[in-house]
Amino acid sequence: MNSEHSKHIAASFLRAGIPAGHVDGEMKEDERTSVLERLSKGELRVASL
Repeated sequence: MNSEHSKHIAASFLRAGIPAGHVDGEMKEDERTSVLERLSKGELRVASL
């Protein structure tokens, strides 16, 4: 899976009303950390990697 596909998957979940985020190696570290923290807190149900 590539980054664009991962973003597409996360967007699909969001359109369905399911809280989701995307993480990839090109993101700044603080952005990745934010998504993963939101996932661990239960704010997101899905993280597409």
